[in-house]
Amino acid sequence: MNPYVEKQIDLKQYFISLIRCWWLGVLVAVLCGMALATFIYVKDKNDNNRLREELYLEAQAEDDELNVDEIKATLDAVELQNVELAVEYYRMIKQYAKYEENSIYMAQNPYKVDKTIITYMISLDVVEDLSFEGQQVIKDNIVSCLVNYVNNGGFSDVVEKYTGVEARYINELVSASKNGSDSYSLDTFDIYIINDDDLGDISEYVKSGLENYGAEINGVYGTFSIKTVEEYSLVEIDNSMVNAIESVQTDIYNATTRLNTVMKNFSEEQLICYNDAIGAVDLMVSEEEEAGEDNLSTPVITPAKFSVKYAVVGFILGLVLYCGLVLVWFMFTSKVLAVSGFESMFGVKLFGVLLPESMYGKKTSLLRKIEYGDLKSVGYSTVIGLLAIKVKAACKGINKLAVISSDFDSINEDIYTSLKERLSSEGIELVEIKKALSDGKDLEKMISIGNCIALEKAGSTKIKTFAMMKELCDECDVKLHGVINVN
Repeated sequence: MNPYVEKQIDLKQYFISLIRCWWLGVLVAVLCGMALATFIYVKDKNDNNRLREELYLEAQAEDDELNVDEIKATLDAVELQNVELAVEYYRMIKQYAKYEENSIYMAQNPYKVDKTIITYMISLDVVEDLSFEGQQVIKDNIVSCLVNYVNNGGFSDVVEKYTGVEARYINELVSASKNGSDSYSLDTFDIYIINDDDLGDISEYVKSGLENYGAEINGVYGTFSIKTVEEYSLVEIDNSMVNAIESVQTDIYNATTRLNTVMKNFSEEQLICYNDAIGAVDLMVSEEEEAGEDNLSTPVITPAKFSVKYAVVGFILGLVLYCGLVLVWFMFTSKVLAVSGFESMFGVKLFGVLLPESMYGKKTSLLRKIEYGDLKSVGYSTVIGLLAIKVKAACKGINKLAVISSDFDSINEDIYTSLKERLSSEGIELVEIKKALSDGKDLEKMISIGNCIALEKAGSTKIKTFAMMKELCDECDVKLHGVINVN
């Protein structure tokens, strides 16, 4: 990118532009407020219409139930039995599908199962009065209780509370079994936990549940303690999981085949009764998945109306949009908007700002005071005198300056004349160079002088044109001492 046209945003000028075009901001805000309130109104109205239609369809469905009862009365016992059989097959398929969808166990890869295995050992506290066989019987009873506790999901309610997963799906992931082949070696047992990344580590729940249950039954068969022998993890093929997945898929296939066979010769009356019955099955499954919600409650229809709240929100969003649009305009405009832009974008010294004589010594608006300062307490002659001193100080030993501008025709003639006279009194002659970019004679005249200043108008000066003038001065070894902004 050309370094002369790299843009910087002057925050003060940005806020001045926001205030100057306040009417546009109000217009955008009002339109956005009306648009948002209208959108919400139309949306609520459409939702109400859809809700009325649903209520109407429900009422129609209740009327249809009476017709279904009449149709059922026309069917014989065999036809009704086939309808009930088809509905039962449909219910089985839905339950299997729900189980496959929600079961963590069924979602595992049976050929790569990540398991945690924990081995526990039972030790009796008092054994002096017991024979070896008696000790083994007590140990076997205690181990059986603990194994049954794990296999029956005694800890699953706690896991469900902290994970949100139904206890029945937790039960499938944990199992326990005794060790040994006879009653004389059953003082240890193993717990198998199938790990799942989404569920997280549940082994701590199993351990604490087993410890609490052990405390409950301690003393029933004898006092004992439970010790952890080892705990390790492995990845293996689980043949029982393979068989379980195949079994569910086979059951779904068989139920689907039988359903199609039963329905193959259904009459129109049987189909009506069947469709009505499976609707009740779907509702039952939906109610199970959304437990706690009252699906039968009649919704309340609130009349749609224009909301002042959304109008205010839209108004605020409109103001934000207006600020964004002005910012985008600042970023992509082709003009120098702020007087500080000559220094920040082009590195050219700004001598100052010179306004028409009629604007000095009078009360000014707040906006103009922010932009140019208090003009009431400053005289025109004082300002132009200070500018002349600054120019003379920057151009020591120079008695002739070329005056260039990206748009000389837009410069106020009275301001230029006053400036020319004041600098003449300081011993500096100003020579107009109106078309240095397009007129060879003007260019030669500027080169022969060798020094120049620029008169520009922030808000009108084109960035590209001024950049070309600056580059032209650099290429022709003409010293551009600074810019006077004349508005």
